[in-house]
Amino acid sequence: MPVPQGVTTVAILIFFIFAATMTAVFAVIFLLGLFTDAVRLESHWGGLGGGVGGWTMSRPLASLISALGFGLITALLVGGTFANSSERLKEKYQPATRLLELQGGRISRFYVQNRKLILTASVPDETVKNRVFDEIKLINPAQDDIAADISTPPQAKSK
Repeated sequence: MPVPQGVTTVAILIFFIFAATMTAVFAVIFLLGLFTDAVRLESHWGGLGGGVGGWTMSRPLASLISALGFGLITALLVGGTFANSSERLKEKYQPATRLLELQGGRISRFYVQNRKLILTASVPDETVKNRVFDEIKLINPAQDDIAADISTPPQAKSK
């Protein structure tokens, strides 16, 4: 699986080590708690004059809630990273799309799929098409993160 732009391999490795460690810790606490304590949530209000009371929960329940919270935060962080990389990819090729539109071209598809920008457009002639591809090559000579399909009308000739 390719690494999203802006995310280093070391950062991903550290994240997965942290996630595996936290998962193991939560699992051990939860399993130990099941054998020593039941999953419960109780209120202790102490009655009139009984002092300040509140809620208590067992260790397994606290571990389960912590694991669910950790999972939710992890999902949000990972999802946000991929969403941000998609937006960064669109912004990266903004000079090429702007040139395409300024030269009279029309974009029919512009989205990210499998961490690759998909661009489908039509331009008035071959000259504009070549200018747009030149701009794409300036942005990324390898063109490994974009699939551009730019068409011209059949009767169009270079100016």
